[in-house]
Amino acid sequence: MDLIPYKPILSTKKYKKKLPPELLQNHSVNVIIRSPNWLGDAIMILPALYQIKKTLPNESKIHIVCQEKLRILWEAVPWIDNVFAFPGKRLNKQNIKKLKKIPNVISFIFPNSFGAAMDFYRCAFPVRIGRAGGLRSWMLTHQLPPKVKCKNNGYAQYHQTSEYLEIVSVLCENSTSFDYPPIKANIDAEKIAGMDICGLRKKKILIIAPGTAYGPAKQWNVEKFAKIAQYWEEKYNGTVIAVGTEKEKEIADSAISLCQNAVNTAGKTSLAELIFLIEICDICLANDSGVMHLAAACNCHGVAIFGSTDPIATGPIGGKWIILHEDVDCAPCFERTCRKSSEKYSCLESISVENAIDAIDFL
Repeated sequence: MDLIPYKPILSTKKYKKKLPPELLQNHSVNVIIRSPNWLGDAIMILPALYQIKKTLPNESKIHIVCQEKLRILWEAVPWIDNVFAFPGKRLNKQNIKKLKKIPNVISFIFPNSFGAAMDFYRCAFPVRIGRAGGLRSWMLTHQLPPKVKCKNNGYAQYHQTSEYLEIVSVLCENSTSFDYPPIKANIDAEKIAGMDICGLRKKKILIIAPGTAYGPAKQWNVEKFAKIAQYWEEKYNGTVIAVGTEKEKEIADSAISLCQNAVNTAGKTSLAELIFLIEICDICLANDSGVMHLAAACNCHGVAIFGSTDPIATGPIGGKWIILHEDVDCAPCFERTCRKSSEKYSCLESISVENAIDAIDFL
């Protein structure tokens, strides 16, 4: 398996119709962004938002509208001016009333859902930019064509972030860059999940994220994670920290079962604390998951395991990463569970412990 740092493939496609330049002549433009609802998808719009930031007049502001679960993520983005987090799945009357008071608005709707477009339509923003389709075109003032999946043998041609950059090309002339400043934790902790942070910094830290919300088809064998964790302790005299959600406590325990001094923080950290731990770690080993995207957004280096999904479309953006992925006949299938009757999960099983060790040592 070749050890080549991952480089996302970017489409240079731009939307030909631009917003009238007079919309930016007001030095206090408010750009309001409807964030995607999933952690990984939200992180993948960061390059597009940074292009907006560089385009706007200095006194303008970027506001994020997101579900409550993503508030901490957006508060960790230093160049975002305001975060408006709402409970539930849709904006209520009180939410909409507050947003209507914001003047000089240009809004972008990144989710392709009907509900996201309806929420901003109800806010009566004068400029509502998003993709057409899904019976929502009439709610947009500026419509880009519906998303078209161009694939080569099942794989995407470009990274998913290209789609978001194309959306903001309505406003941004230079909208073809993946670059953006890393996110930063808004805490300076001395202890996290019972760990002394000062003591942690004295050793090399490996963060492992053995779980994934998607399903088993994206989840590498936990016994292999355990062997990598053991290797890190023995080779580097380092510390291993397992991370994950409350539901992933058990798998995180299994992933550090061969270690002497590893710590399982699954379900014990806030998103802000997880970002802080990622910032101080040396390497992250993760499945294709929200943690992988979060680590990349922190400019962390890492190794990512891809099974049923497509690294061309959703690989990590930020830091230096090695992608471990086997191009088996049935991949990418995007299934949550393997439907093969024999050689189940061959896309994952074909990735060895030695492959991961080589990648970690390479970084």
